[in-house]
Amino acid sequence: MTVCVLGPLETEGQDLSPRERVVLSALVIRRARTVPRDELADACWGAEPPPTWKQQIQNAVARIRSRLGRDAVRTIGAGYRLGVPDDAVDVVRFEREIARARAHSVEGAPDRAVAGYRRALALWRGDPFPDVLEWPPAHAEAVRLKEIRADVEEELLDARLRLGEGAAVIPDAERLVRIAPLREHRWATLALANYRAGRQAEAAAVVRSARARLVEDLGIDLGRELRELELDILRQDPALDPPGAPIDRVDSTESDCPYPGLAPYGVDDAERFFGRDDDVGALVARVRSGAIVTLVGPSGSGKSSVLRAGVVPRLRDSGRRVVV
Repeated sequence: MTVCVLGPLETEGQDLSPRERVVLSALVIRRARTVPRDELADACWGAEPPPTWKQQIQNAVARIRSRLGRDAVRTIGAGYRLGVPDDAVDVVRFEREIARARAHSVEGAPDRAVAGYRRALALWRGDPFPDVLEWPPAHAEAVRLKEIRADVEEELLDARLRLGEGAAVIPDAERLVRIAPLREHRWATLALANYRAGRQAEAAAVVRSARARLVEDLGIDLGRELRELELDILRQDPALDPPGAPIDRVDSTESDCPYPGLAPYGVDDAERFFGRDDDVGALVARVRSGAIVTLVGPSGSGKSSVLRAGVVPRLRDSGRRVVV
């Protein structure tokens, strides 16, 4: 069972009515706490709910459970709480992927950061929570997620530049500038990409275009980042040169190779096990009370690694007891 809200709501092919979609979306937005029934009514009808709103909310919850499983929505006192595991909600996976990618970036691993940012952005299929945008909390959450996505798009290009890409970044940087021309860092990325592609004149022209746009639209001059970059471009500052060959990130004093070869990853290898997040998330979402989940695949396809280094740590992190 998965719930995807970064675009039109999807629940693994299960059809929900418009009201059920609103209720489920509201529960996802408030997933960290119990949602009172009157708050769900506000999400469905605004300030003027019908006289039968309590019964209609109960019916919607019952139908969601019939389609997604009885644990999909939990009754807590006079309210409801989302019962879907975090790994089964795309917005949770989105923010977790970003956190991992940023950690890789800080650790000096731009290749892993790029992979993480791309996995996060690939979860988006459109505007979030389209079924309930008239509800103020949904609108605020959608704005927050879009702002995070905009930051991630910029961070992805920064990481690609640290990998030594120059010309390949230019088309994507131009696209981001067209989408949000008042975000100065996007102009800086485009200028730097041009400079590292051997196009000094074009890089300087990008900064001039940014200045003209800011003066025309806001009546302000460039911020500090673009001013300093313009000066560095004119000086041909060596600090702007493309990075050299990537440095081996494995400590030469370590005896452990991060890749175990034919041996499977173990339960203590969660930090260095990567690349199977979708599989792990799908498995964790199916592990619930009363269920038997069978993992099947050819010999050597990675079943043991996914189970031991992926599923087991996720379950333990969520507070569940696991015996291997």
